[in-house]
Amino acid sequence: MNTTKSVRLLTSALLMALTLAMILSALPVVSASAAPADDGKIIITLDPGHGGRKSDDGSTGTGAEPPAEFGGVNELFYTLSISLYTKERLEQYENVEVYLTRDNNEDCPGLKERADIATSHNSDALISIHNNAATNRDAKGAEVIVPNKNYKSQIGVQSTLCAREILDTLVEQTGVVKRKVYTKDSTSVTYPNGTTADHFQVIRNGKLQEIPVVMIVECAFLTNQEDFTNHFATEEGLKRMGYAVADGLAKYYELSLAPETEAPTEAPTEAPTEAPTEAPTEAPTEAPTEAPTEAPTEAPTEAPTEAPTEAPTEAPTEAPVAPTEPVTEPANDGGCASFVPSAVATVTLTAMAGALCLARKKKD
Repeated sequence: MNTTKSVRLLTSALLMALTLAMILSALPVVSASAAPADDGKIIITLDPGHGGRKSDDGSTGTGAEPPAEFGGVNELFYTLSISLYTKERLEQYENVEVYLTRDNNEDCPGLKERADIATSHNSDALISIHNNAATNRDAKGAEVIVPNKNYKSQIGVQSTLCAREILDTLVEQTGVVKRKVYTKDSTSVTYPNGTTADHFQVIRNGKLQEIPVVMIVECAFLTNQEDFTNHFATEEGLKRMGYAVADGLAKYYELSLAPETEAPTEAPTEAPTEAPTEAPTEAPTEAPTEAPTEAPTEAPTEAPTEAPTEAPTEAPTEAPVAPTEPVTEPANDGGCASFVPSAVATVTLTAMAGALCLARKKKD
């Protein structure tokens, strides 16, 4: 009698364990390394600093004194050139759209209008490209100005992370001296929450319009002879600057180059002229004439006699299990969940079966 009760209790416990295992196998488990959901294309608005005339609000333009110390060319020409190269490079990446606040040196949008343009495109970032100047001609290098964290702090956090990628890439790809990523506060303006606002209007307006990433990139010093020679005096130097800014943005947003931009630039000019003219004339005349004459006479006569006698007896017992696993994999693509394997239920079921057999033997 005691033995019968024990067996019943053991059986009940195993049934409960089996039920629990089956429930657990259906529950999703959040992945710790879940990737963020795909929100579509990254939209970036580039703002070539300054412009050829005073804007309607009088905030920008050439100014009374050209900022360029060497070369006699105003900063506005360099900022546009670098921005155009940045756009060119960004468009070599996948999943990105790029806009400019100006594409010439005559039409000059105001500082608020530049943020308005970025907002009209629903931009993920507003990158204002400038070149530095100082009375101290020894001052040189690149730096990036980002929003403070007094108001809408997340914009300051994300902008800083992005700025670091851009600055590091500028240093790596152009050799420009690394200065710093920093904020500059206004001495008179406050944000709606009463905290000190950012000094630069492009950054301030970008934050007020809730553009996720906004900054001013000061590529190098026009007032330093070394910076001017290395980065502004030649078109190649300007291109390196523009491409470096783009590549820094691509690192932050984890963009991938389009397939056609990854192929070597020399291979296509040589391979098509030689390989296609020889390979087609030889391969079709030899390979097709020999392979069909041998393979059909031997392989078909032996393979059908052996494969059907063995493979069908084993494959059907294992193959049907495979489809139950791939179906659970795609859940990780969206970064949401993956499913617990059914091995727990299988082990529990096996143990239950053993216990039931033992119970029957004892009862008999």
